[in-house]
Amino acid sequence: MKRSKKHLLRSLAVAMIVCAGFAACTQDDESGSTTLPEGKYPLEISSVTMSVESSEQPWGTSPTPQTRVSENPDGNSSKWEDGDKIYVQVGSGTLGTYTYQGGKLTVADGDSPAYWASNEKGQTVKAWHTSPNHTSGDGTTTTVTLSDQKDGLAYVLTNSAPVTANFGQSIDLKFSHALAKIRVVLTGKEVGDDTSVSIESYTSCTVNQVTVQGTTPGEIKMRRTAKGTFEANVVPGYEIKQFKINDGNWIDLTTSVTPVAGNWHKIGIDVKPEALTPAEPIEIKDNGEYTITGSGTNSIQITGGSPKVTLSNVSIANAPGIIISGKDTQPTLYFKETNSIEGNVEYAAGIQLKDGASVTIEGEGEDKTTLKIDMAGALACGIGANFNESGESAGGNITIKNINLIITSISTGIGAGENATCGDILIENSKLNITLQPNNTAAIGASVSNFNSPSVCRNITIRDSDITAKTGYSEGYKAEASVIGTSGSPNAGTKCGNINIWLKQGQSVDDFKENLTTTKAQPIGNGFWELRGDPNKATTGTITFHPYAAN
Repeated sequence: MKRSKKHLLRSLAVAMIVCAGFAACTQDDESGSTTLPEGKYPLEISSVTMSVESSEQPWGTSPTPQTRVSENPDGNSSKWEDGDKIYVQVGSGTLGTYTYQGGKLTVADGDSPAYWASNEKGQTVKAWHTSPNHTSGDGTTTTVTLSDQKDGLAYVLTNSAPVTANFGQSIDLKFSHALAKIRVVLTGKEVGDDTSVSIESYTSCTVNQVTVQGTTPGEIKMRRTAKGTFEANVVPGYEIKQFKINDGNWIDLTTSVTPVAGNWHKIGIDVKPEALTPAEPIEIKDNGEYTITGSGTNSIQITGGSPKVTLSNVSIANAPGIIISGKDTQPTLYFKETNSIEGNVEYAAGIQLKDGASVTIEGEGEDKTTLKIDMAGALACGIGANFNESGESAGGNITIKNINLIITSISTGIGAGENATCGDILIENSKLNITLQPNNTAAIGASVSNFNSPSVCRNITIRDSDITAKTGYSEGYKAEASVIGTSGSPNAGTKCGNINIWLKQGQSVDDFKENLTTTKAQPIGNGFWELRGDPNKATTGTITFHPYAAN
């Protein structure tokens, strides 16, 4: 999710042609001394030229290193701005201060140029620039603040390879970045116009002529250059390991970054919302991506959209544990590791569908992900539509994939609860173990119905899955449900659609049925009913077994 990328700098060149005016130097030379009178021979800059180069690899070294002082609109190069100060020193001579103005360097009122202090050969000429704010030390040492770059980047430019010149010789000064640029690019739906980013590095640096040294590590607030893009200039060599968003907690980078002077480094971060917890109320009603972890007693309510909700090691002690409502609500619940939903509330399912809502329940594999649902409340089912006195008992489709699912419930394990309806049920590449009370309810399908309101399940499809389940004869109803199909019912409206079962590789029909246990009802199809001598009127569509077929 986070990436580091180092690019070479393409840059502007600032060539400073330096000449000396020394009309009176003949007399000084004749004295035999190499020392020149202080403040007598100023360094004059006759011209300033710039060559602007822009590419998709900004902020790298080149024969014409980039200068400051503001970024061009493309973000791939920099330029001098009128008013920029440049400091120059020749040997041990007086420090000079120059101002960039209209394409050339001038000496502003109150400033002084650099002076030659000697007529010796091979004198070193050093030049540097710092911005935006700094405090001066002894004239050649400055401190540049890096901690807050929200309103503008900090810069240090030097002629990092100081030139040597003889007294009176013309020279070129070529500047390069002494800092490194960090560019953070955020992606994800959570990135907004008010998002802020900070990184950890040196919060200031000292610049001793052309030498840059970091001071104390801390937080650097980055400049926003576009939505989701942030930049800051930092001291090279300090390993950047952490970042924070919106003044939150520090977060470790997957791959740290050690910046190099004159280079820029891109860090890509995929921003996801902070993990939620059932310790607090949760309502989701859009198409976003959410992560839920931890334990709690609050139900998770999903009331709209088609969100992807990742649940990792979640434990919910409440019923319903997850409530999904609304005809167009179709979430995917993606479970990781081991999860549980437990409750003892009448008519409350572990994962309850209302008003036509559908759900996809998916894991990382039946050997990697477990979801345990234990519903002890009266007429409570595991997953599906439960009986509801207000009539809002219709559930949509139920899809289950790649998971180890363990359900204990009073009513239907998966499907339509008492007097309820649900859509199609699809189970793929999963392992199911369903334990039911002997209450005339199917493990997968339709539950018991009263004489007036039927329980209805549409088509059931099972692929490459193992199912272990047992129903029992209900003395109260004088009935028993099938494991897969319908309950026994005197109501002709109680029904299940077609049942299609694709066997696993090497599995026979008998192998599949081996762990489906009933007393009087058939394991797949219609239930059994004998209360008051009424015949069973529940119906099931066609039941078809298919041989293994590789996907």
